[in-house]
Amino acid sequence: GVRLDPKIMESDGEPPCDTPYGVIFAHGRRFDGYHVRFRDIARGGMRLVTPASPEQFALESAHQYDEVYGLAYAQQLKNKDIPEGGSKAVVLIDTVGMSSKGKDFVMRKSVKAFTDTIMDLVVDTPETREEVVDFVGKKEVLYLGPDEQVIPEDIDWVIKRAAQRGYDTPAAFMSSKPRAGINHKEYGVTSEGVNVYLDVALRHVLKIDPKQDPFTIKITGGPDGDVAGNELKILNREYGDNAKVVGIADGTGCAEDPNGLNWDELLRLVHDNLPIDQFDPTTVGEGGGVYKVDTEEGVKARNSMHNRVQADAFIPAGGRPNTINVQNYSHFLNTDGTPSAPLIVEGANLFVTDEARQLLFDEAGVII
Repeated sequence: GVRLDPKIMESDGEPPCDTPYGVIFAHGRRFDGYHVRFRDIARGGMRLVTPASPEQFALESAHQYDEVYGLAYAQQLKNKDIPEGGSKAVVLIDTVGMSSKGKDFVMRKSVKAFTDTIMDLVVDTPETREEVVDFVGKKEVLYLGPDEQVIPEDIDWVIKRAAQRGYDTPAAFMSSKPRAGINHKEYGVTSEGVNVYLDVALRHVLKIDPKQDPFTIKITGGPDGDVAGNELKILNREYGDNAKVVGIADGTGCAEDPNGLNWDELLRLVHDNLPIDQFDPTTVGEGGGVYKVDTEEGVKARNSMHNRVQADAFIPAGGRPNTINVQNYSHFLNTDGTPSAPLIVEGANLFVTDEARQLLFDEAGVII
């Protein structure tokens, strides 16, 4: 593990951008991880990225720092009203070709190794003073939070390890601890805010009263996810059958129904913490289907759902950064140039690039 001068990550050929306060890089047997923060005291999530193929792994590796920088910067903007600045950690893990059990084992080991590497760099003990070359010369305080693919067992282990390693405030080292504080997923804090934007936009942009009128939604992010799962609960709570979810895609596949996916089945997956490939296909109406990524057809359906399915609004509540970009934004448009959804309410950071946002608005009037 190394603490980097953030300035060395900048390029003379790139437009000027804000320089982070601190950057940490960690390399392990099957992972590379970055932690980027924009203030001395900063907080943000740690996400685990596990590409499915060697080609995808190479692509993710090429822009890993760009991803963590963008996520940390977005967190810095979101944290404007609290004392802590914004940070983010992205751990890219090589699990290509592994079984589900093997993948889970490597992911848990990578979380532990990444945590220990950070502790090596920031905890002051006789051993670290002897082994670590320190050019910073002052104490560093880091805080993490859970993000994609981090599970409660990871959080528990990280907190216990921080205490074992002598971190001054181990209970604060990672948020959303079971039985302590405000659990993001349990209370749906992000999704509540997303739905306020959705409600206002439906009323004022699309002239739809969601309490009175039916409307259609497509979502990326699984029913077992924080933002997407809670958004499903909120849609059902606030609008009932008026909210028709016509498509959902996550890492396991997608489910589609032009008349709206069955709410009982959707909420079963949310409550049982199950991904979308567990959706009961017998509940899907005519013209719909459940597609799993264990087939080529399923991969194509999952990868294109957010572009292909027609809806009043699209909520990216999960998915990879830059999914809609300047090279492919036109896929979000129909053959007549109209958008597959005239409204996008972002629940996931960086899903649409800045250039694509502008082009979708200029060419098709998409409101984001």
